Amino acid sequence: MKKILTIILIGAIPKLLSAQISGYLYYNTLQYNAAYAGQDSLSIMLSTLANTEYLKPEKNRRSLMNRALQLQGSYNIKKLNSGVGISAEYDAIGNKNMGFRESAYNIAVMYNYNIQFNDHTNIRLGARANELITKLHLEPSSYYYFFYEQSFDTTISDQTLDPALWFNYRGANIGFTIKNVFNNDITFKSYYINAFYDRFKDRYLSFVFALNLASHESRYYRTVKEINPHVNIKVADVVLLNIGYDYLKSGKTKTENFTFGAGAKIGSRTKILLNYLSDGKYNSLISLMIKLNL
Repeated sequence: MKKILTIILIGAIPKLLSAQISGYLYYNTLQYNAAYAGQDSLSIMLSTLANTEYLKPEKNRRSLMNRALQLQGSYNIKKLNSGVGISAEYDAIGNKNMGFRESAYNIAVMYNYNIQFNDHTNIRLGARANELITKLHLEPSSYYYFFYEQSFDTTISDQTLDPALWFNYRGANIGFTIKNVFNNDITFKSYYINAFYDRFKDRYLSFVFALNLASHESRYYRTVKEINPHVNIKVADVVLLNIGYDYLKSGKTKTENFTFGAGAKIGSRTKILLNYLSDGKYNSLISLMIKLNL
């Protein structure tokens, strides 16, 4: 029983954590699809996130608290018709008052081959290889829906492969990827479709419409369906706004989150965006993104 419960926790939570920084969607496409590496030529992105529960005194914290840090970079190698990328991620969730803590560390490398038809159309085929290390700590507690009579610690190392495809035609972009394609027992097998269109623009105002569809499947956990439509607005080529809606369903359980972000474009290469995500009831997250296009 302990082994099954551990697999459920280790497998389910990192997948939910991977969507934490989804508030940026359009800006953070590389998080979902390795075939996007190089599409922005050379880019570097730093994202961080924390639950607003951290603003409360420790004794008053009553929900599982999230925090995350992510550093990504990608480069387009024109001479080789290739895109490459690297990602380092740290996720943590837990609450000392609940007797539960989990942290996950992920290092990933990405590669894709670019087929360029003309200046407006290309297809990229690639994959992402991940090394995931997850640490879980449980201690006696009756607050959460499970408890142990004694403390328990475990560490699991896992390797996954995510094949991906990306297609661009005159500003209409769509990608497909399978995360954890070999479907081991530790993490979800996930199917992602990502799309955005960025041709609604004039001198002072531009819009990018983005959509993420996902299905997360596991041997030990109910399938999770996910829909994330977002709108990104740029005003006078300086002010950045982000509005989004995140919907998740697992069995009869449904979760809705609303996200709003505001930031600025600094010069021609740097974007900074502060984002707030909330389900309107129990959970609120604040995240910060800095992206450089060199």
